[in-house]
Amino acid sequence: MRGLKTSKRGVTLPIRPKLTDRTGASEACYQDEVATMSLASPNRSNLNYSDAPVPFTKDQLMALTTKATTRQRLATELALRLEMRGLKRRNSKLARNEHDSDWCHLATWTNSGGTFDIYAFFGKFLGKGDVVWIGFGSSQIETIEQIAGAFGDETITHFSLADWDAMWDATSDLHKALSSPDNIAIEDYRDEDDFIWIGRYMPRDEDALARSQQFILDVLKQLDPIVFSDEDEISWVGPVDREAIVKVRIAQNAFRKKLEIRWGGGCAVTGSMLKETLRASHIVSWADGSSSEKTSPDNGLLLTASLDALFDRGYISFSDAGDVIISKMLSSEEMQMHNLNDGLRLRIPPAEKQKAFLRRHQKKHAKRLSGNF
Repeated sequence: MRGLKTSKRGVTLPIRPKLTDRTGASEACYQDEVATMSLASPNRSNLNYSDAPVPFTKDQLMALTTKATTRQRLATELALRLEMRGLKRRNSKLARNEHDSDWCHLATWTNSGGTFDIYAFFGKFLGKGDVVWIGFGSSQIETIEQIAGAFGDETITHFSLADWDAMWDATSDLHKALSSPDNIAIEDYRDEDDFIWIGRYMPRDEDALARSQQFILDVLKQLDPIVFSDEDEISWVGPVDREAIVKVRIAQNAFRKKLEIRWGGGCAVTGSMLKETLRASHIVSWADGSSSEKTSPDNGLLLTASLDALFDRGYISFSDAGDVIISKMLSSEEMQMHNLNDGLRLRIPPAEKQKAFLRRHQKKHAKRLSGNF
């Protein structure tokens, strides 16, 4: 599904394509590459329609380029939005195969339950025109089982390479099931490429971006409910403002560097120096803070991902003395799973300015901390 190749049996089979290295490539370069993919043009940087062999006309070439550009923009927007929700962004540059299909690795989410990789696929499916597939891919059956469990009572269609012919037979039950807009499919291609895929096909229309993002977040809310709760849900109406995102990234990078200096590069509680697992956590949230508070190191703690999620959602806070305050909503079993105990404290006692931020944090999350949420 994610790519196509001809098997020894002479049937066109879906496989996971290898990601093309496009490091440093601009979207414009990618457009040129797509536009000239089937052409004999010797110079991609200076696209000349006269290089195009028959049957491509100028209008046809422009149509190819427009399709590729639209696909790339959707993938880039989705990757940015997932990154802003805390996922690790991957290489969202599209790779293409010879069947007019594009794919990319959008993002990764890691928690105590494992690592979940999110992909996008663009192409034609079941004769229904241009579609987008959004979902998860893994070589580990346990990972797919976890994701499948997040769908609850929703119908999931299973198929493998053995069902390939039936999938394209319009009279088959499999074809009808996969054609449903609400269908979720598990595609087991381990015999061919060691991967299993679980996701949803949907039309690539003006609502595809919002639907794709919501689909992923709905799954993540089940896999990690503390982090992806409905609180403080971000409204994603309209396109992402790239200039605003750049400004936010610059400010957040500066904020993190300040926290790394203050806390010696280690977690403010555990002292862990594993940089990949550390988060620059705001005490008063980015949305609630003033311009100066957003980047003030007094308004931040360098925390491991687990502590950051608990702190951000108000399951823990810290007193004026730096001692941990644990929500009464957490059972002893949950505390043990998250390595929480009453002996935890900030490695550096809070200064007066930081105490003020911590008090605001406790006030905002008073109900949850007291167990009356």
